[in-house]
Amino acid sequence: MRGRQFNLVLLAVSHAQNGEPEEAARVGIDAVEAAEGLYSSRARDYLTDLVDRLSKHVGLPAVQDFAERARPVLTSA
Repeated sequence: MRGRQFNLVLLAVSHAQNGEPEEAARVGIDAVEAAEGLYSSRARDYLTDLVDRLSKHVGLPAVQDFAERARPVLTSA
């Protein structure tokens, strides 16, 4: 499951880098769901990076949804 989560985050980052924030957010939500139950600091680091990359697009509903879903995963220890 961890490998799937990492791959999803990397795909989402790729979409963000290519100027596709809504697709990045959609894939990011899949990554958040895959990260649930994982207690990996690296998984949280990757999600934090994606949140940071998408922060300039926070006005988009998909990005807001992603950020809200990522928050509990990022704040869990």
